[in-house]
Amino acid sequence: MISEEALRTPSITNSQLWGSGANVSLWISCHGFEARSTRHLHLPRVSARRMISFGFGFPSTDEHPELADRLEHARDDLSRAGFELLVTNDGEYERIVKDALDQLSSSERPLVVADISSMNRTRIASLMLACASQKLPYGCDLEVVYFPSTFASHKHGYEPLETFSPSHDLIAGWPSDPDLPLALILGLGTEPRRAEGIVETVEPDILGLFEPVGDEEEYSADVHRENRRVLEVGGESTPYLVRDPELTFLALSASVERLAERARIIIVPLGPKIFAAIAVCVAVAFGAEIGVWKASAGAGVQPINVEGSDVPVVARFAFN
Repeated sequence: MISEEALRTPSITNSQLWGSGANVSLWISCHGFEARSTRHLHLPRVSARRMISFGFGFPSTDEHPELADRLEHARDDLSRAGFELLVTNDGEYERIVKDALDQLSSSERPLVVADISSMNRTRIASLMLACASQKLPYGCDLEVVYFPSTFASHKHGYEPLETFSPSHDLIAGWPSDPDLPLALILGLGTEPRRAEGIVETVEPDILGLFEPVGDEEEYSADVHRENRRVLEVGGESTPYLVRDPELTFLALSASVERLAERARIIIVPLGPKIFAAIAVCVAVAFGAEIGVWKASAGAGVQPINVEGSDVPVVARFAFN
């Protein structure tokens, strides 16, 4: 339902913020049980007027005592670096982000930096849609930072699918012709049986697959292995480089453009979260008919201590 709230046209370029001396209006991250949630603290410091790191209300540290130590150390490190620490649900997160953007000066184009490595897909969507809002009179630049997980630390077990729904109400997907065939564009990841379950749930008429190519050969092999059944059904996938968001945006946009006139489109971004951010950007660019949905284990997610790679992916999303 993007038409209910005017959003600005986005573009994406690969970026290198660090060391540029950029004056950042707002720095946002999310912290949790992953080691990579504070990996951005090891980057060169950037001048930021306000820095906020959001926590989550789950999983319970009572049920997982080892998480309490991880969270305590993470919060101590973030606090020493000057971050405000807030533990919120997803709805409160969105409200606070919108309020923080509203408080920025109306006489400038704000630069927001966000580490999305430990954000869920709802928070990624809320952040990007807030930055795309017409309420910011001069537009907004959003530098997205993403630390890909190391293959050794990111070992998914099977997690039952608990939620399958729009990432945000504004990108639920509202086709002008509901009788058109349904096209599912699926970003693949290493989650066991997740892609297979989504295909069985949606039963699309058209299936398009985007397959990530990461830093490690073992990762690419694992993606292919975990999705072999879906790949057999969907045919040839579109490979994308995790470290080239600009090219991925162009490839996903081209796929959506080819399908838009003859199909209803839902994008489901599994795998690397940078693809989730790109999918939201594509939905904003094409309008209310394109849906971006999330599929997750919800509160049943496994508390894996994911390590981040040394070098982040950085992309600039410009909302003009």
